[in-house]
Amino acid sequence: MYFGEAVALYFTFLGFYTTALLVPMVLGILQMLLSSETLAFFCVFNVLWVTLFLEAWKRKCSELAFTWGTIGMTGLDEPRPNYHGTMAIDTITGRYQPQFPKWKTYLRMYAVSFPIVFLCMLGAFFVMLVSFWTEEYLMARRERGVRMGRLLVTLPSIVYTALVYIMNTYYRRLATHLTEWENHRTQSQFDRHRVTKLVLFEFVNNFMSLFYIAFYIRDMDMLRSQLAVMLIILQAINNFQEAMLPLLIKQYGKR
Repeated sequence: MYFGEAVALYFTFLGFYTTALLVPMVLGILQMLLSSETLAFFCVFNVLWVTLFLEAWKRKCSELAFTWGTIGMTGLDEPRPNYHGTMAIDTITGRYQPQFPKWKTYLRMYAVSFPIVFLCMLGAFFVMLVSFWTEEYLMARRERGVRMGRLLVTLPSIVYTALVYIMNTYYRRLATHLTEWENHRTQSQFDRHRVTKLVLFEFVNNFMSLFYIAFYIRDMDMLRSQLAVMLIILQAINNFQEAMLPLLIKQYGKR
């Protein structure tokens, strides 16, 4: 069964990324065992490591594109099966192919799709604020002497993290639907505009809470707690989806 170069590239990236994480993992463990004075050096190392990792991955991508013979293939893309338009002779290929005005595609993008994306980003930001307001309210009651466990105070962060995952899931469907409606001609154009929508929303949905705590609230303990909750829960969900769920489906399918 052939899944295409995109799936192969994904698993190649997973292996490449996992191998590259070995060095910062070892240094992170050492930094945790040593004094907090080494934290600044570890942060500087991470900045340099990310830069070197990206450059190494670009080189790896070029190597794979040459090996797989996919260099320059985007210019030869055929129209997508879902691409629709008026049938006419293509000036390049000389064949009858569907033609759709580019200005209509751009009009749909900038007049409809991006305003919807912006509204979704505002919605994600509002959900984040509600979570913080709820947590602040519970902490204030706890400080006034109301008996309240630590888990209950952390519950808004846990619920918010679950909502982040749910919103990401439904937004990806929305992004796919909007990009399909824009009617891009080739698969590479479709993928590029879909990824743009995903990056805009998921940056706000996944990371805005951390920036908000760090630069607006300026509470390092809250930032540490929020980061830990989001990292643990989202990683657990993603690992279950990618590792455990396929195994369970396979085992269930044999019965």
